[in-house]
Amino acid sequence: MYAILFPTRLKFTRLPYKLEWAEADARLTRITKDAFDTEIEKLGGKPILDQLRAAHLTYGETLGITAEGQDPNTTGLREPLQAFTKALRAYVLAVAAHADPDDTASIELTDTLLAPLQTWQSHIAEPAAPTPPVPTPPAPAPTPAPAPGNRQAAV
Repeated sequence: MYAILFPTRLKFTRLPYKLEWAEADARLTRITKDAFDTEIEKLGGKPILDQLRAAHLTYGETLGITAEGQDPNTTGLREPLQAFTKALRAYVLAVAAHADPDDTASIELTDTLLAPLQTWQSHIAEPAAPTPPVPTPPAPAPTPAPAPGNRQAAV
């Protein structure tokens, strides 16, 4: 079951959320289609499978994928994201405006308040693939020594 459901392990969880949801949905569908749910239940995993299906449904509704009457091309997350971005801009502007280059305490406070933004890293983007090493050219082949008995000078 594991090899069929997770041929690339959990790599699909790194996909953009809509594709991730679709991959998870395909796995849940396959569990039912191939009667893996029966095997999982025999192993005592029914409560886990039920919880997983409920969470997947809620996740799809939250993304706007499974909610009835909602455009599947919108996620319902745009407005909260825009509100967050607006609040974040206002926060950064207020903190930056507080900084006085002649007052060490205000600079330290500004640095402290903005530190989480300076150290924040997105977990959505895949890290850049390492650059493959440049192969070194092969060493030139040694010049063959003249055959014994052939004492002709090399030109």
